[in-house]
Amino acid sequence: MPESLNQSALFAMAMAFLLSLGALFFLFQRHIDDRPLLAYQPRCRVPWGPLAAMIPMLFLLLSIFGSRKENVNEADFILSGWLNSAVMIGFVGMIMLLLTAAVGADAVDLGLPTSHRQLARDVSAGVLACIAALIPVYLIQFALQVVLQPKQQHQLIEQLIEHHTPQMMLVGVVSAVVAAPVFEEFTFRVLLQGWLERREDELIGYRGSEPMHSDTESSTGVDDLALDFISSVNPAPIEPVPGKPTGFQVEDRPKHGIIAALPHGWTPILISSLAFGLAHVGHGVAPVPLVVFGIVLGYLYQRTHRLAASVAAHMFFNAYSMGLLWLQIG
Repeated sequence: MPESLNQSALFAMAMAFLLSLGALFFLFQRHIDDRPLLAYQPRCRVPWGPLAAMIPMLFLLLSIFGSRKENVNEADFILSGWLNSAVMIGFVGMIMLLLTAAVGADAVDLGLPTSHRQLARDVSAGVLACIAALIPVYLIQFALQVVLQPKQQHQLIEQLIEHHTPQMMLVGVVSAVVAAPVFEEFTFRVLLQGWLERREDELIGYRGSEPMHSDTESSTGVDDLALDFISSVNPAPIEPVPGKPTGFQVEDRPKHGIIAALPHGWTPILISSLAFGLAHVGHGVAPVPLVVFGIVLGYLYQRTHRLAASVAAHMFFNAYSMGLLWLQIG
């Protein structure tokens, strides 16, 4: 990025700082009041195994060892940007169809919302989490840039700084704000973290998330649990799906996971976050702050077990970053 910031960019950063400070204060107040930052919503284990979860690892290797193209002209940048965006969105749709056909995954397994109300609440939770994360993530990034002074950063940013035509900016926004968040959240959260949660439960012998088919529209205790969720911040009450396996139990959920020092569910969060950060190796200092942001995204998924919250947070974060870039080069 340019070494100096203009007044518009400085104003945007100041406003983001104030909003982030307010969001952090709000969440800290909930913490000291011994209230959950976000209500935990259980679900049955995902039906896929390690083969599906290896897809993020393939993406990680391709990201690290893939070739970095230099001096890409405008036409090639626009074409490759549209193609990459289409491939990422198409990948998500294709894998969803394959998992549905191969292992019987349904909308709940794939992290899709079951109602507009649920979607709205997940999105609001994601936006709030992203705003709160702006201060720690950007402080880490700024500190590393000052200390390490990297010469290399994300190729998209480099290309937009050098050639920032309206067409290139449009392609950059679609790729960074729409396609990448959907692709990466599905890959690292639904596929990888979803399977890691299943594996953790299997290793510690927790049977509460095992599927137990029910012939009724709701299972015992689920409706009462949903009432508790409604009173929490940004909850999405459980909406039972007829015939859906409902074997989860909250009251006997273990306090610790496979690593005794970590709460149940946090080992999958940390592993998926580390993979998420490593997938951005070669983008300057980005991997380190993105591991921190990945923890936020992983927490959102672990609490809701749906895509909308983490995708909304990821989209909002990338949109803010693109907005700052546009203010500096526009």
